[in-house]
Amino acid sequence: MTAPADRMAPPRTLSEGAAQLFSLLQTLPLATVGDLIPLSGVASSVVYDRMLELRDAGLVGGSLLGWLRPRAVRWRLVGPGAPGWHHEGLLSRLLERLPSLELFYRFLPEVPGMGSFQEFLWLRGRAADAVARYEFGWVALFWSGLYQSEDVIAGRLSGLAMDLERIRVSRESPWPGMLIFAVSDEWQRQLVYRAARSVGMGGLVTVWCVRDRLFSGAREPSPSRGWVHQALEPPGMGGWSWERRVKECPWSENRGMSAGRALEVVAQWPGCRMWLLRQDVGEPVTGRTAYYACRQLQDFGILETVPYLNRHRYVLTSRGRNVLARRDRMHYSQVARRSGSMSWAERPRLRIHEDGVMNLIGGFMAAKMPVAAGWRHWEDLGRGGGIFPDGMVFLGDGPYGRTWAYLEYERSARGKLRVSQKLRGYGSELRSDRWPALVVCRDDAAEAVFQEVGKGMGVRMLTSTIQRLKRTGPVGSPDCWSNYGERAALG
Repeated sequence: MTAPADRMAPPRTLSEGAAQLFSLLQTLPLATVGDLIPLSGVASSVVYDRMLELRDAGLVGGSLLGWLRPRAVRWRLVGPGAPGWHHEGLLSRLLERLPSLELFYRFLPEVPGMGSFQEFLWLRGRAADAVARYEFGWVALFWSGLYQSEDVIAGRLSGLAMDLERIRVSRESPWPGMLIFAVSDEWQRQLVYRAARSVGMGGLVTVWCVRDRLFSGAREPSPSRGWVHQALEPPGMGGWSWERRVKECPWSENRGMSAGRALEVVAQWPGCRMWLLRQDVGEPVTGRTAYYACRQLQDFGILETVPYLNRHRYVLTSRGRNVLARRDRMHYSQVARRSGSMSWAERPRLRIHEDGVMNLIGGFMAAKMPVAAGWRHWEDLGRGGGIFPDGMVFLGDGPYGRTWAYLEYERSARGKLRVSQKLRGYGSELRSDRWPALVVCRDDAAEAVFQEVGKGMGVRMLTSTIQRLKRTGPVGSPDCWSNYGERAALG
């Protein structure tokens, strides 16, 4: 296989070790020294010395960056001949997708059964975000964030074979031995598995979750074939230099990790209070981590506040939505339409309901239980109704065991007709899962109607009331939830 035209040979003036590091960095733009050490096969002190040699020769430049990982110097080749993804126009695209970069480079030495690492290639405009080649095969890598729906993920997987065929450099049609996903949280992991099963690729997928830091899924690769390469025309910089883009990026600041986490919370729960952000971080009311994270995002024009009931509520700005859209490789219009990210600010009549949902979610957050916003799940069952919940939570313990559950905060449905319409999807035989519903009802009378209708439909359901929830909280107390008349505690 010939060397790609967008690679360059290291200068002859370099030592042999520095030349090897130059070649390794060439395939891993914006890698840290920590990323390069396990792939270089030499001691960390040696790698640092070789990087200093490259820096002193004027061949590399570094930028302090961190979104999902602690801020560190990320290195790039510099100069007018900087090849491939080291061109500033393409580096700017990687800056937008920094979480992918931070995690993919971390995965590279951990891929099992592939032998020694040989080459990494970022892709643009393709189903996969990147590919990595090893001694005995290769893998495709994907980032999946909260703005990617199950249908979007399934569409990317379905189009993978055709996309790879368009950029193949081998005689045989290319196909990876493993599909590695990095996902933003536990719910996104669930969506990846559902999407992969729907297209017959469940056995190929392994997933790394940012929130619980766990690998799951396939642990051994299948046989892979062929290889690919994508030569790109570098995009223009639009008058913004690389240095300016880094300076005006919140991930160049000290609080990048906490700012990134706060951004996820506000994106899912527009109109949230500082209280909810503190539940996510796990800090007391006197804590300042969440506060300073939001201040940083405000300074960069990513968040803004809306005054309501003598408190500041946080919502994304248009720039904030664009930041997450670019991270998740989604069009801005898709993001705004799917997430309803400004609904709290623009539709005041929803605020009482949304505040009730966020109070419920905050109780689960405080117990360190995985949660997700309801707009991230949408199951239309046609005449069988549909499931469009207010939220999702993963239950570690309860009458239905370890399972995801749908949350419904219902202030208006009280009569049998409205309640039947609300529960019809949960009782449908067409639904894709049997996860239970947790329904918070307006009062005792409404709860009795929900239990009567739900029992007749065979709905797996726990109910509570607004008052009981306010008194006990959603977790730990058997006095909050009722399993058709039987007291139930969640944990």
